[in-house]
Amino acid sequence: MKILLAVDESSYSQAAKNALISEMRPSNAEVRVLNVVEPSIGEYQSADVLEGARKAKLEYASQLTSRLARELKNAGFASEPVVEEGNATSSIVEFAEKWHPDYVFLGSHGRTGWKRFALGSVSEAVAHKVPCSVVIVRSCHEQ
Repeated sequence: MKILLAVDESSYSQAAKNALISEMRPSNAEVRVLNVVEPSIGEYQSADVLEGARKAKLEYASQLTSRLARELKNAGFASEPVVEEGNATSSIVEFAEKWHPDYVFLGSHGRTGWKRFALGSVSEAVAHKVPCSVVIVRSCHEQ
């Protein structure tokens, strides 16, 4: 079984990882831990500053996905970290279309109303676009 765990630095992604561990059996499960680094927008910043910010984000994403992949390995899952650059929704969907997971796990910030409209809902968009089952995990923490 192939499972894609799409993460960011939030507690909601940690909740998704915990749900994956508690709900799925590690035998014969292969997990990819994906973080998407979105481009910085900085029309008033130099190319050097933007490139430095990009490299810092990529390094942080690598550390994040590696840590979560280690936690999954400690729970008995075969797992690998993956870092992509681009739009979060598009990158998750494209990765799923190429890799063909059986499930996509991801956290939801649980935004509603104006915040959801203004900030978008990656989890909802992914759920509508990927060709497999999606598990959206909401943390019990207050939004």
